[in-house]
Formats: sequence, structure tokens, C-alpha cells
Amino acid sequence: METGIEQICTLFDLVSQFNVEKAIFSSLIKQIPDTENVEQIKKFFRGFSYEDHFNKLFSDFPCVIGITGLKQKQNAGYKKNYQVPDYIVIVENIKKKPIPLLIDVKSVKGKKLKCELQEKLVDNLINFSKVLGINILLSIYWGEKFCWTLNSIGQFSKISKKYVIKFEEAYTGNVSHILGDFTYLFDIPFERKRFYRKTEKIKETGIPEYGELEKVFILLKDGTSIISDQMDSTIIDSVLPMSKATIEKKDDITTIIDNFSSAPFLVKLDHIVMNVLATTNTQISYEIENRTIVDFLVYYIITFVKKMNAKRIYNVPDKRTVDMESVFDLIYEDTEANLIYKRQKKI
Repeated sequence: METGIEQICTLFDLVSQFNVEKAIFSSLIKQIPDTENVEQIKKFFRGFSYEDHFNKLFSDFPCVIGITGLKQKQNAGYKKNYQVPDYIVIVENIKKKPIPLLIDVKSVKGKKLKCELQEKLVDNLINFSKVLGINILLSIYWGEKFCWTLNSIGQFSKISKKYVIKFEEAYTGNVSHILGDFTYLFDIPFERKRFYRKTEKIKETGIPEYGELEKVFILLKDGTSIISDQMDSTIIDSVLPMSKATIEKKDDITTIIDNFSSAPFLVKLDHIVMNVLATTNTQISYEIENRTIVDFLVYYIITFVKKMNAKRIYNVPDKRTVDMESVFDLIYEDTEANLIYKRQKKI
């Protein structure tokens, strides 16, 4: 017989794949032991949603070979000293070697900018990691900042039987680039011109007042001229702060002109993907011809940043911890990134 948490996992898998009527859902909830009320179930489901989101988002990121859920099915005696994390993730290191990592998913909701975890839970995750001999990291979703960070347990502080990390500490210590969640530096101002032609029928790329989008030009301040498209514009409008647009009309052509002058501007790949999804009102589970929407977007975003001459940045945590040092040794081996990290102040 499954434990309460295992039954909740099974129920989550069921409702994720089938349309379960409310009456049946309520009946199934009543059969789960050790759950006081529906709110407790909803809390579990919110957690599973973030775990599912992590899987769907990062599975198609550049350095991820594969993500496998561990289901966390444990008997009570085993759970006293060991906590199974959410995923085992195989990533490709700097020299194209496969490296396994254990990752547990956490979330910080609302306006909070501090992640607090029970000491016993984290210690049990560490115990499980040591037995397997695989490094463990925590992937944290920050609701207020609409972004993910990947942190080691050593980056947390121990306060009153809790492991605590503030957003600023998590962000400066973030190593999600291990998954291919690179940070991009847009340091060249540019002008964008979008040309619309008045037509009777307007497609999704058009604007009723101006007509159908005909072409997009981008002129970088360094003199580079780019023939762009609607996908580039969607990315721009999702994450880059643009100036107020000016509008020019001539015959049946309307030209909308705006500028990016906020350089230098830093943005992570996960933030771009999630903002494009939000801007276009697209579900992360959406597929295009058997291709995930994230895979589709990652391809276009990387193509876009190359066209814009944006630089790829690797964040090196400003503080060195024993557990993160072990991760850097595996991922970056004898490269400059690892040498820089080893020069950081140890805590």
C-alpha cells in the first residue's frame, strides 16, 4: 500500500494526463491518509506544478542531456534519514562529458525574497547525495522575480534549525548555466523599424489599425544591419526595455520605430523563455509538430542573441563553498571558469 505522499504523487500524475471530474477527484482525496484538508492537497499540487515546470523548462536547455523524475517513493523508516530529491539530471560538461546531478525543486511564492527550508529535510537530502556519491543542488523558483536559480546547499545559512538563503545571495551564487541557462549581455543600442501594409485580411502578425507586418529591420549602433522577423520582435517586446514608439505613415505603409538604449542589459535564458510564453499566452506544455515549445523557443532565442551580437556570460559565484567547488571541478574541470572560482573567498 502506498503512503499518503506516494498516493498524492499518483493522483497528480493522473490529473496531469486525464480530465478528472471534480466529484471523482474529491472521492480520491478522501482515500488519502494523513491529509487534514483539501488545502494541504493543493499545497502538494502547487509543489508538483513547479517540479513539472522545472522539467518542461530545462529539459530542452543546451547543456541538459536528460531529466528523470525520482518519484520519491520511500517507506517511513528509510525517510527518517534519507530524502530522495525530485530529479536526477544528466548534464554535459565543458568537455562534452556526461555528469550526473541530483536536483531538488523549491519555490518561493508571493512577495517573499527568502527561501527557508527545514533543517531535517535538507540534511536528509545531503545524506542521500552522499550515499550515491552524486552532488546535489537546489533549483529555486522565485515568484516575485519570475526566474529560477540553481544553488548549492553550502550557499545557505543555518538559522534556527532552518537553511535560509535570500534572493540576492541566490542570484549572485546562481549556477544555472550548468544547465545551459546562460545569461546574455545586450550592450549594443539599436533601432527597430517594423513596416506594416494595409490589407483587407490581417494575420496574427498584423495590427488591425496598420495592416499586415511586411518586414522588420534592426540597425545596431555599431553599424550592423539585420533583416529581422516577427519572432525576433516577440523576443524583444518580451524582455528588452524599448523606447516609446514613433509612427510614420506613407500611402498604405505604416512604419513603427522604437529604440533600445538601456545597454548594458543582462537577461537569463530562462527569463526570456518564460516571458515569451507569458507574452504570447502559450502553455509550457504546448508542442509544435512533436517539438516542445521550449525547444522551439531556445533555438530562436539563441539565433536571435547571435544576430544581436549579445555576449554569453557565465556567472561565477562570489563565494566559494566546498559543495559548489566539487560541482565546478566536474563541470568546468581545468578551464578558466574553474580557476576563477577557486580564487573566490571561501565560506
